[in-house]
Amino acid sequence: MTQTNAFSELAGKKLGPTPWLELTQDRVTAFGGVTLDFDPHHIDPRQAKNGPFGVAVAQGFLTLSLLTHFVEKLPGNTMPEQNVNYGFNKVRFIKPAMVGSKLRAYFTCVGAEQRAPGQHLMTFETIIESDADGGTPVLAAEWLTLVYA
Repeated sequence: MTQTNAFSELAGKKLGPTPWLELTQDRVTAFGGVTLDFDPHHIDPRQAKNGPFGVAVAQGFLTLSLLTHFVEKLPGNTMPEQNVNYGFNKVRFIKPAMVGSKLRAYFTCVGAEQRAPGQHLMTFETIIESDADGGTPVLAAEWLTLVYA
């Protein structure tokens, strides 16, 4: 089977779920330090108790950035190692990801297009869900990845 056919066969397939990842305060605070996002509802649990969510929550961009972690943790991951984040067509932060909750992701390949010999543009509908509230989605995105194979 050629690489093009292998990628095309992924189209429409739901991949996941990934294993759960605990969203710790240390992770959220560290991300705030790297991105200079020191909003108290992210990094100060005592102050966050009086905020809109009643608890500290992750930065939306932290939640989004976890997609790279989650794709590596897909059961039976057969994605080539040489791939590049090509961007997003759509990103929605559906609900805050609360510190102390656990997150996991699902990926559905909705497109596989050969761009050049050895280059395939993959389009994935992605969902990150939280174990809070019985598996509530916290993020939905259409993610583009350029794969070199």
